[in-house]
Amino acid sequence: MTKIFYTRKLDGSDNNIKCIKCKRRSRINSSHICYYCHGINSLIVANSGNINIDDFIKGTQSSKNRIGDRFLEWVPFKEFKNVKKIGQGGFSQIFKATWKFSDGIGNNGRVRRPGREIALKVINNSQNVDTEFLNELKHTFQFGSRLSCRYKENIIKCYGVTQDPQTKNYAFVLEYIPNGDLHHYIHKNFENFTWKSKICYLNDIIGGILKIHDKKIIHRDLHSGNILAKHEYSTIISDLGFSQPANIDSNLTRKSQIYGIIPYMAPELFKFQPYSYASDIYSIGMIMWQMTSGHRPFHDQEHGPKLILDILDGKRPEITEDTPECWTNLMTRCWHPDPSRRPTIYEISKLSKNFQNYENVHLFEDYVKKHHPDKYDVWLEFKKAEGKRLEMIISKKPFVKNPGYEHPNSRYYSTSLNSMLESISSTIPDLFSDNNLLSNDNFDIMNTNSNRENNFENSNHNSSVETSKKHFLDENQNDFKRRKIVECFR
Repeated sequence: MTKIFYTRKLDGSDNNIKCIKCKRRSRINSSHICYYCHGINSLIVANSGNINIDDFIKGTQSSKNRIGDRFLEWVPFKEFKNVKKIGQGGFSQIFKATWKFSDGIGNNGRVRRPGREIALKVINNSQNVDTEFLNELKHTFQFGSRLSCRYKENIIKCYGVTQDPQTKNYAFVLEYIPNGDLHHYIHKNFENFTWKSKICYLNDIIGGILKIHDKKIIHRDLHSGNILAKHEYSTIISDLGFSQPANIDSNLTRKSQIYGIIPYMAPELFKFQPYSYASDIYSIGMIMWQMTSGHRPFHDQEHGPKLILDILDGKRPEITEDTPECWTNLMTRCWHPDPSRRPTIYEISKLSKNFQNYENVHLFEDYVKKHHPDKYDVWLEFKKAEGKRLEMIISKKPFVKNPGYEHPNSRYYSTSLNSMLESISSTIPDLFSDNNLLSNDNFDIMNTNSNRENNFENSNHNSSVETSKKHFLDENQNDFKRRKIVECFR
């Protein structure tokens, strides 16, 4: 329970509240901060039973906080009502609840305690708080607080910490987003998911990752389950449990625990190469594809060694017919097999600004052509794409193969991949060498509407006949080897 240390006039002439710091009669806002001196006027009791959590919560309260800046609370579990499980991940369970929280003091001197729907993210096996728990708490608070927000608020807000009295697991008290995650929202509403919505969603995702990368942090687990749909034009990023500073030694070894969802993971991670900003960018490319198709990548395939080998060999989802060229170009750059050839989040942000003009879909073509000639071509691409999208919806033409089907052995929650990668490396020891069979040179986005040479950047189209013959023979030899490798995992 929050303990309040306000003083009031006692002569009954008025009910103004005095700030305990500057002693002025002042309006105290919902964050218990004085209008004049910006001092916090409450002491939040942190009694979690863990000194590290208590110290962190107390550290979020500062006399330097500005009006509207957030801080964390320790919330006794009894303050939550109507607790209901709504989801589960690889390392946590998600509950919805109603929280009777403190919303400051009214003019009558009484504490206001309105109800608010919140989400509880209960971390599995967190009875003994470890570095990973505190790391996630730090990042979730840091990016969800106003202090760090140079951009739109597109990372989930964290209000505090609590503990399940039965399991003793700790939990984050988070902003509740009723529409759920990106996958379920767009899959349910795909017929009405316009290209305007896709652009708005992409801009929000880019804004969130831009904020994270700007703080020298790598998300490391970006997928559609960790992006929440606020409404048809807005998303926020959640789940920073695997996030780590980019400047730490992140080189992976076979002893490292490698977690993730295979279709969203950059191929270099399967070869024990380090996480990087570029591995987050690869995930963005897969999310861009998911927004065009309404399905998660490789939804109709088993998520096992064969899929990993296919991804290492350049396999990517088939691009939908209604995808504009500008979107395709950015998306395929994001999922390039060579991390150094993927754009940075800053480049993506700059490029995607060309998409934003289409958000004003009410603009007439002649107006755009006259007043925004530099953006006219992109505007026209999206207009044609929206027309094609509607045509496919009306004719019930599928956007992907096997629409609505999900392979029973597909897994869309983060899990350890070490044993699977070990089975691959023991079967194909040269896969992890510099001269491995499945190399970036074989990159093919697997788009049946395009030919292979279009997928090679800076390729020499004037190669000699002898070089072409050698390439043909090498390809046939590699194809034979690949078939033998794949047979090992059937």
